[in-house]
Amino acid sequence: MDIRLKDRMLTPDPNRFFRQLLSGLLCWVLIGGAAVGLMPMLLLPYLLICMWAFVRFLRVSCVSERFLDFASTALINWLAVCPMLGLVMGIAAFQRLGGQPQLQALGMALVPSGLTIAAYWLVGLRRKFTSPFQVRHEQVSYSEDDKSLGAWTGGIVAALSATVMAMLGEPADKAHVALWLYGFFAVTSLYYVYYLRNAIPALKSLASQERSRAKPFIFENLPQIRAWRQRFWLARLIAWLSRTLG
Repeated sequence: MDIRLKDRMLTPDPNRFFRQLLSGLLCWVLIGGAAVGLMPMLLLPYLLICMWAFVRFLRVSCVSERFLDFASTALINWLAVCPMLGLVMGIAAFQRLGGQPQLQALGMALVPSGLTIAAYWLVGLRRKFTSPFQVRHEQVSYSEDDKSLGAWTGGIVAALSATVMAMLGEPADKAHVALWLYGFFAVTSLYYVYYLRNAIPALKSLASQERSRAKPFIFENLPQIRAWRQRFWLARLIAWLSRTLG
């Protein structure tokens, strides 16, 4: 399996544009829903986050022509998956199976999210980096070196599957399985920040350049994105509502 970031995440391919953004929205809804199922006190934050993610999804997929809107949304979606899975596994390990009080269990379950935010902030402070973005006039393209997550992903999935199956082959200790997965997702969260160590400060630099020029950067393949939106009824409806209400 060859998962290339430049092909799947930060490049708005017209053939996958909607699916890329929709998959990110579904991650927020489904993984967050699992967390709420385990800890109902998270319902209100979950609903607020889902509303934000849905509005963001409609804006970026159907209206916005600003490259940074798409790239920042894709980046957040990409980096949020493992911390959210870590949250679910942490709640299961510490509260449901470990019997810890809810707030204490929640604090422990949020450690992967806290580590990811801290790592993201530190990486964003870097002054020396190789920008994967190329700016031509006002158009931005993503051109990262051919670094693939494929080999890493295959190894990680194999190790994860083998370990879980070994644990479940014995008298099932669900708490140990959940705790192992919690640690796995915490480490993987940090790895993805490391993998994106050039894209994160480069996006901040692009945002600074955009503010100084007072004109947004746009997609390199904007005509294809516009053509796709014209063919998609939801995009036409949201664009019409945006013009009417805005």
